[in-house]
Amino acid sequence: MTVGVIAAPLVAAPAGLTGLGPALVLELVAAHAVREEPYRPAVPA
Repeated sequence: MTVGVIAAPLVAAPAGLTGLGPALVLELVAAHAVREEPYRPAVPA
């Protein structure tokens, strides 16, 4: 991970994929913002 962060400015992004990095970062932020709840099976009545 650290090597990718350090080398990222040295390597140009392919055409059409410039927004991929920020999109993946936003996806990680959004995924960690959701609060998880433990699984509770429905109790039969």
